[in-house]
Amino acid sequence: MITVDVENQFKKDDWRELLLSLNGTPIQLPEILQAGARPEDILYLLFKRNGVTVAASTALRTQKKLLRVFSGAREIYLPMFPAAVAGQDDNEICKALISFAKTEGYAKLEIDPRWGKDFSAVDELSGYRGHSLAEFVLDLRLDLETLLKGMHKKHRKNVREAGEHNLEIVEDRSLEGFLKLREMQQTSSERSADRGNSYAIQGEEHFRAYFDAVYKDGPGNVLFAMENGLPVAALAYLAFGCRAITVRSGSNQRGYETSAMYLLQFELVRRLKDAGYEELNIGAVPAEARSPEHPQHGLYTYKRYYGGEERISLGLIVTC
Repeated sequence: MITVDVENQFKKDDWRELLLSLNGTPIQLPEILQAGARPEDILYLLFKRNGVTVAASTALRTQKKLLRVFSGAREIYLPMFPAAVAGQDDNEICKALISFAKTEGYAKLEIDPRWGKDFSAVDELSGYRGHSLAEFVLDLRLDLETLLKGMHKKHRKNVREAGEHNLEIVEDRSLEGFLKLREMQQTSSERSADRGNSYAIQGEEHFRAYFDAVYKDGPGNVLFAMENGLPVAALAYLAFGCRAITVRSGSNQRGYETSAMYLLQFELVRRLKDAGYEELNIGAVPAEARSPEHPQHGLYTYKRYYGGEERISLGLIVTC
């Protein structure tokens, strides 16, 4: 039987060491939850069997306000499914987590589907299913030539053509660079809206808080494609242990004209391989985007054409 212990504080190096032993991801680092959250609301969940930790996760505790004054129902959110030892029964972890949430008096438990699991065939969890994502994961243990051949010919062509523009790929961990990424995301958002796929970009205040938590000294980094010293596209990613995930991207008009994002993605693959990473999650779209009628089908196709393994990840939402 698995039980869940809660820690309100955890030494940074000790948590990272634990995650490494569980093949965890950068999403499970506390920095991901810190922007806009109170330190006391970030929890560390330890799943134990006979006193031995077999899984772990960060979590965010929230409490709604009634009439903006009175304390309301408490909720708990996990940014992804807990990291666990190889061979551990995921269903058992789920049951332990649900039992914990109910015992602790939480009104709602939510597990984000990012880098997650597919519980669609588990009948006992069918009532807890949240939204699902289609994710694409590249195996960086393959040699670079094999990865390139695994890409769709259109993507290989775009990588080659972007290289002909003599774009320079640079790393920028500064606040100014992160805000420049936001500007490019805004441009991409407007371009996408013109094609019927509208999405909002968070405000500058949020970006500043997120930079302080995740990019200043955390797992985040940003690559820029530069032409004649000016940025034309940007790609942000998180990396930890042997795994990485792309999380933000944007481009200006010149970036689209030069196919800069294709070169950025390929350069990120090369750099991560050289650094010894084994897996790159190039992001997700709603699972429904596999349908040609879905407004994000183009984004689905773009990600699929990089040749990664397609995985369906299912979130869980439990009303306790």
